[in-house]
Amino acid sequence: MIAVSIGIRKKHPILLFSVTWFLFGHLLESSLFPLELYFEHRNYIPSFGVIFGIVLTFWLAIPRIAPHIASLTSVIFAVLLVRITTLWGDPYVSAETWHNAHPLSPRAAQHFAKIQMEQGYNQEGLRTLEVSSARIPLAGDLALQIMQAECALDGNPINIRNQYDKIIQNTHIYEASTAISNATGRLLEFNTEGRCAEISLDDIQNLIYSLLDNRKIKRYYSIAHELHQQLSLIFRKKKQLNPTIVHLEKAYAIKPELTTVIIIASTLASAGLYSEALDRLENGINHHTSIMARQDKHIQAAKDLHDAIRNISPHIL
Repeated sequence: MIAVSIGIRKKHPILLFSVTWFLFGHLLESSLFPLELYFEHRNYIPSFGVIFGIVLTFWLAIPRIAPHIASLTSVIFAVLLVRITTLWGDPYVSAETWHNAHPLSPRAAQHFAKIQMEQGYNQEGLRTLEVSSARIPLAGDLALQIMQAECALDGNPINIRNQYDKIIQNTHIYEASTAISNATGRLLEFNTEGRCAEISLDDIQNLIYSLLDNRKIKRYYSIAHELHQQLSLIFRKKKQLNPTIVHLEKAYAIKPELTTVIIIASTLASAGLYSEALDRLENGINHHTSIMARQDKHIQAAKDLHDAIRNISPHIL
């Protein structure tokens, strides 16, 4: 298309403009990869070049009917606009349309199930997740969300336990998805709230370890970071200091954040290890002051904690 447009650019410059606008518009709005979303609204700006070219061609070639062509084009796009906005205006219909158009998209299934449950169709939403999980066995996020939904709905304890066992057996094949760590985080919240007794704290711990054994998940830094943070929370609940610190340090190694240093120091101080807490804070403050000045508020929070710990233990030099 580009070659043809360039070849006839002198004779048909409008065609060159239309094609160039459309292609460069997509370079700005998207990429070489297809869009997952059903509503490919990123076509709006690129399509302007095509529409402009059609209208201008008629205007120059047949001036007498050009105004009618422009009016007809406006009517057609007004009708399309009404149809699209009507579809967008109904979250259920738009989510269902996206899901039907992309049956192999975990995100589309998750979104549709979420909308169904928000509108009170809990069992239908659960069924959407189950059907999609069977269709996409590598989508561990869907499998976890089925268990999460069962827990949220106070579902059958046997079903919850069976789903847990199924997940444990398949963690090694799952594709990486941030929804996985979101789901394990929600399971931890259920445990804190005293809900979903079928899944114990040890079960969640074993599940996270099993997920981290999956290389695809372990290499996805944001997921691995969250999973180590969650393991540190589990061991904190169990009042086990060493593994708590180990997983906080692993989370920090993956994603160096001063907030994690503050949590590590607070944990050490709460165990009476004031000297170790001060050393960890000083190392963190020095490191982040030199490379991340934009984290000033966190640096100040770390300094405040450092002063507070020193006040508690003034004997430490």
